[in-house]
This record gives sequence, C-alpha cells and structure tokens, in this order.
Amino acid sequence: VIQGDDYREMADKNRLKKIPLFALRGTISDRSGQILAWNSVFNNASGTEPQKITDDIPKRLYTEEKGFAHILGYVTYPKRDQTGVFWQDEYLGKDGVEKQYQSELAGIKGERIIEVTALHEVESQNVVVYPTHGENIVLTIDKNVQAKLYERMEALADKAGFSGGAGVIMDVRNGEILALTSYPEYNNNIITNTTTQEEKKQVAEDLLDKRGKFINRVVSGLFTPGSTVKLFFAYAALAEDVITPEQNIYSSGQLVIKNKYDGPDTIFKDWKKHGYVDMRNAIAVSSDEYFYQIGGGYKDQKGLGIARLNTYATLFGFATTTKIDLPGEDFGIVPSPEWKKRVFKEDWLVGNTYHSSIGQYGFQLTPLELLRGVAAIANGGYLVQPHVLLRSQGASTSLQLDQKKLKVIQEGMRLAVNGEKGTGRALN
Repeated sequence: VIQGDDYREMADKNRLKKIPLFALRGTISDRSGQILAWNSVFNNASGTEPQKITDDIPKRLYTEEKGFAHILGYVTYPKRDQTGVFWQDEYLGKDGVEKQYQSELAGIKGERIIEVTALHEVESQNVVVYPTHGENIVLTIDKNVQAKLYERMEALADKAGFSGGAGVIMDVRNGEILALTSYPEYNNNIITNTTTQEEKKQVAEDLLDKRGKFINRVVSGLFTPGSTVKLFFAYAALAEDVITPEQNIYSSGQLVIKNKYDGPDTIFKDWKKHGYVDMRNAIAVSSDEYFYQIGGGYKDQKGLGIARLNTYATLFGFATTTKIDLPGEDFGIVPSPEWKKRVFKEDWLVGNTYHSSIGQYGFQLTPLELLRGVAAIANGGYLVQPHVLLRSQGASTSLQLDQKKLKVIQEGMRLAVNGEKGTGRALN
C-alpha cells in the first residue's frame, strides 16, 4: 500500500512494451531515375524462393552493377540484445551517400505499444506514432557511364597488373559528378546483408585486402600528379611575364647543372629530346626540360621559383578539399621549403624546384583536386564545387584569369590531342 505507485510503474513496464516501427529508408537513384539503392521486405538468399521478413526490419539492397560501392556506401541495421530489446534502433549509413545524407534518407521511426499478460501473451497492441519515411534522393551520377567506367578500369588493371585505380567525370560548368568510381571495391550488398559463413568470410577478406578495397581513391587517395600540373605552371609563367607563348626553349633531352666544385654534373632528364618548343608545343609534347626552365630558371631563362609555384598551385585549389558531398575527403601537398625543412630537416635546392615544376618530388593530389583544377582551365577560370546530389548547386569561384593567356593553355591542351606529336592523340 505504501509503495503502490512504485509497484504500479514496475507492473506497467512488465505489461506494456514499446516496439519501434521502422521508417522505410529513402531510395537512391541516378540522374535518369534508375534505382541504385532501395528497400525490400523479402529475403532471397542464394537463389531460394523469397521469404517474408518477420522482424519488421526492411532490408537495404543495392544495384548489382559493379563500380557503385564507394559512392553509395552501406548501412547497418537496427540491432536487438538477447532479450529482444533494440540497443540500436535505427539504420546507420556507414560510407558514401548513405553516410553523407543519413538524416535525409533515414526518416523518423514510429512506435507501437503492446500489452502482454503475465504469460507474455499479446493482449492488445496500438500504434501510437506512425513512422515518417525517408526522403528519396537523386544523384548527378549516370548509372550507365559509371558502370562502363569501372568496367574499363577493371579490365585495364587486370591486363597491366595495376593494384588500384580511380576514375571521375565531372561537368566542368557546374560541378555535377557524372561518374565517380574506385577500383577495387567491396561488395556493399554482402557487407549490409551478411548471413552465411561464406559471406562473412568474404567481408573479412575484403577488410584485409592489401589493395585497400575500402579506400575511395577519388576523394581519399593521394597520388603524384606528374605532368598534369604543367598546365597551371604554364599559366603562371605567362601571368608573371616569365616567358611569352611564342618564345622557344631547346629541349636536348636533359638539363645539365655544372658542378662548381669540379664534381659530377647534376642531370635533370626529359622523357625524350623535343628540340625547340614554344609553350603550346611544350604542353602538347609534355616537355620536362621546358618546364624545368620556366619553373626554376636556367642560364638566361627566368624561372617562377618555388614561392610563385606555390601561389599558383594554391590558386587552382591544390592542398585544400573540394568540399564534395561525400565522406572521408583528403587533400594533397604542394612542396615548399618549409615543408622540406619540417619533413626532411634539409634546405631547399633548385633541383627540388625543377622536380616540383613537373609535379614530382613531394607533390601529392587527390584525383578530385586535380579534376577541379583542370576544370578551371577548361571552363574559363572558375573553381567549381564538385557534388553528387542532383538538386544541390555547388559553389563557383572566379579565379580572375587573363582569358588571352588562358587561351594559350587551352590551345596547348587541344594540340596534345590533335597535334602530330601530341601525347594525347589516342583521345582524338
């Protein structure tokens, strides 16, 4: 009698059970409406007849096309303890769009109250809160382009013995990503819906794969950009009056720095002898010697120097994130005297400037950083924000580039494709 209220509350907790009603997670589609991720209330394991799911937790399924794991990601389901009580009462996106747009896709769960007898028999049940289903989202991705890009990457990797690769295609005008895929990838259907021992073994193997199946190389992979940075330093040389577009530099196949102490000379090799090349042709044939000289200077030829190389690399967005709407984005490194002193405890040398001028030495970029920079060359000087959600509008920043000087770079790029000695003739 004295503790009646306390005992009544305890009795109600034993008698009334709250059961979550899970919202349907929003679907994910490509730009043309092709479904890439959806929900199912059926299990269909290993070719058996579909079986109705009895735990009221709809299953998350993904396209079987290869190339979509990193961009879509995967989810973990609500989880019960041994007594049947949910200790995780929602779907959680763990990678890709599933993680990035968790709040939009998740919806709001509802709740059902079940009244049971002392023998745990259901006496009555009522829905007190109905679930609000998640938002369906549409991506900028073209499903067919993405699948074909991955297919070609995988075939090339198998043929050439490559351990990994990254591919991304973007509309240079507005930052819409048409395809973004990383090789190799994990199986997001299996990792989301692991049931059999064989599937558990597959997930374990994927996690331990030395090729890094869970790394999205487009946004998180850092690579030496090499000759791709020549475009930006060519513009820098014009903008800083280091050289004119028509001025020729002779490429003998190597740049030789005489040793003033009578020791061996230092040689910086070009990948071949190009003869006399002006800026357009230097871009087209990718002459290392030309860019050594406009980058670090040589004899009578002025050079930009490492400080101005850094300034223009930063101008084109290097060493910063692109702010793409995907998780885990990393950003690269533009080498500098301060960086070398910090990492190697050594002073900067002119040879370091030469190598930086052709994207070597400590230079590292993500494919996405490089793509955004090249897009700025192509679109007339605007640094766009890459994005994968179709309805969003990424930011665009004008770099205030000199259009006449920029046109020289564009013509050099075009000459790389349709010129007689261009390095990109396969694209013509």
